[in-house]
Amino acid sequence: MGDVEADNLELMSFSQASQIPQSRSDGSSARKRKSRGSDDLGEAIKKTALVIAKEIKESSTRLSDAINEKEMNERQMRINEELIRITYLDMLERHKATILITGDARTLNV
Repeated sequence: MGDVEADNLELMSFSQASQIPQSRSDGSSARKRKSRGSDDLGEAIKKTALVIAKEIKESSTRLSDAINEKEMNERQMRINEELIRITYLDMLERHKATILITGDARTLNV
């Protein structure tokens, strides 16, 4: 064999060797690890989102209750002020009247 043929043979051998597919187990193993890591991250994000959603729901409920209580207190104060303005009831009688009026939601929505 001549030098040129030997060089070509070496080049072919090298190029063929570099084209040999690597074993699939190495690549699939890396993909499995990556997939497992992604699954773990996805699960952690999902759990975190559920915790945040629960907290938002509870906070919304507490805020709604506080707003309703504030509105009720404001209505009771307006009723008491109106009773002072239009009647000659003493403080105890006004208090009893306010409790009676505010005890029924239908009369409170005046």
